[in-house]
Amino acid sequence: TSISSCTTISASGTYVLTTNIINSGATKCIEITSSNVIFDGAGYTIDGTDAINTIGVYVYNSSTALTNITVKNLVLTDWYFGMWHKSAQNGSVINNTVSSSPHSGIFLQSSSNNNIIANNTASSNGNTGIYLETSESNTITNNTAISNPRGIALESSSNNNTLIDNTANSNSVGILLGSSSSNTIANNTAISNTNYGITLESSSNNNLTSNTANSNNDNGIYLSDSSNYNNISNNIANSNWYGITLISSSNNNLTNNIAILNSRGIVLQSSSNNNTLINNTA
Repeated sequence: TSISSCTTISASGTYVLTTNIINSGATKCIEITSSNVIFDGAGYTIDGTDAINTIGVYVYNSSTALTNITVKNLVLTDWYFGMWHKSAQNGSVINNTVSSSPHSGIFLQSSSNNNIIANNTASSNGNTGIYLETSESNTITNNTAISNPRGIALESSSNNNTLIDNTANSNSVGILLGSSSSNTIANNTAISNTNYGITLESSSNNNLTSNTANSNNDNGIYLSDSSNYNNISNNIANSNWYGITLISSSNNNLTNNIAILNSRGIVLQSSSNNNTLINNTA
């Protein structure tokens, strides 16, 4: 089915955008309320006006959790939320470009169970490039988040997610975990952020491994109130103000990390007790 204007998609099928939609005054431009939908932007742009609470693509049905929704190959600009998936499962957000959203570029809320966010670019959004809230067991891979206050953020019990091979550069904070546990953060790059490269706040049992967090203005890797078996291993945190800092964070493991050319390499502050440090270079 061809799409050439803002619309509600309420039946399963494949829908393809056939033209740009510019300066739309819609509250929700593309609203998907059915499962088993593919929406292919075909490289076209859906543009809003930055109006508060507007949404470029909204995936939600108040009466049922939607499954198997794919949104791909779309350019979204100037929506308050570029793309918002709420209570969605087993879907995909692939190869989209989302920018200039006053809130978030790509937003998953209460969306769990094997959603894939891959090969997207989220830039110059007002709050967060890619944002998960209360969303578990998803995969975020090969995305680029640049020039946002927060590049990629997982908050409010966004647990058991996998973040791998993402680039989060030139944000205020590259990658943020807040009150979220048992996530895997691996092989990501967080460089030249104005505050932190990778930060954990009130988060436990996460695995941070083989990430590069260099040339950030504050900390490369920063843990605050994050205790109980976070595993920080094989990361590189060079040329930051501080390489790796733990504050009020206990019972964590730091192994085989490299933190050189910083003002301080590895710092433990404010009752950061019972941490294990093995074979780090600072």
